[in-house]
Amino acid sequence: MISVDYPGCGSNHSSNINYKVHTSEVILDYRWDKFITGLSGDYHTQACSWAKMNDLLGWKTARIIVEHNGEIVGGAQVFFKRISSSGALGYVLRGPVLLKNNQELRAILLNGISSFAMNNNISILFLQPPKDALCWVDELPELGFHQSKTTMGLGATVIISLVHDIDDILMRMSSGTRYNIRICQQKGIIIREGTTRDLHTYYDLVLSTARRQNFEALPEEFFSVLWASLTEEKHVKLFIAEYKGRTIAGQLLVAFGDTVVNKLSVWSGEHGDVKPNEALLWHSICWSKAQGYRFFDLEGIESDAAESVLNGKPIPDHLRQSLSSFKLGFGGYVMLLPALYDHVYDPRLRGFYDNISFSVNMLV
Repeated sequence: MISVDYPGCGSNHSSNINYKVHTSEVILDYRWDKFITGLSGDYHTQACSWAKMNDLLGWKTARIIVEHNGEIVGGAQVFFKRISSSGALGYVLRGPVLLKNNQELRAILLNGISSFAMNNNISILFLQPPKDALCWVDELPELGFHQSKTTMGLGATVIISLVHDIDDILMRMSSGTRYNIRICQQKGIIIREGTTRDLHTYYDLVLSTARRQNFEALPEEFFSVLWASLTEEKHVKLFIAEYKGRTIAGQLLVAFGDTVVNKLSVWSGEHGDVKPNEALLWHSICWSKAQGYRFFDLEGIESDAAESVLNGKPIPDHLRQSLSSFKLGFGGYVMLLPALYDHVYDPRLRGFYDNISFSVNMLV
């Protein structure tokens, strides 16, 4: 553990507060998990369970933690992996996380992250701020971070507010989505809660979806680890759709803080006429509402679709039959996510990183 004391530094909110910054490299840190679960918002990718899963992909984890009077007030979970003899690649996924949105604390934390990167021979560090933390955007360039040419994940999402009555949530959806929900209710689809015994069947659906949509599926082991890691704290839920005795679709949810995230919906490709995907999502929204969560995050849409909606325009023609269009049909509000930033700590490598594309194999 490395520990450094920082006095209150000059800012809009300067003070005499002393902050202690230290680094923890244990995979399971219960104080850290208690801190982030107590915050408003969704920080599941900053949880220890995400460190445990990415450890299987070869990523080491460190947490840069800021404390005041023995209490955690901020921090960031950094994943890093050696990519060459000359250095490592680092990543902060939807972080840093703060107890209070304080400029002084933000600067201390970002400096702590950079110090860790330089001390651990990290050649390039990627940082994607939390989805509700646009305040970082103005300060990151001042500390050497630049908007990255690398892309990872989607640039926007759709969030359904669950504070409304369930009938109001339904009425905010498109007429086509409401019609499809009625269809699946009439056709006799059964939605049930999945258990550990369903994980292999769910993974078969993952492989089927990956083949159909042309993406690389994570190994089955990761879903087993995800389930084991998140079940104990009741952060994961699996729903299974059955029709005429056959499992045809599944939906994995991650519940964290006040938000439920639609992590991965999968479908066999069969019986599309009975609308199993609409059935699963509607069931998941109703379940989340009943459990007292405040938000349901559909987890990602294309930026082009999001910007069209926010500008009051129809989505582009090439996205009309897309997953983004499907998610937009469920209503909710569109949120543009903060961009990905990077900091290249060896100036001689900037041109190199600007001219290559990364394929980052990690659980996001």
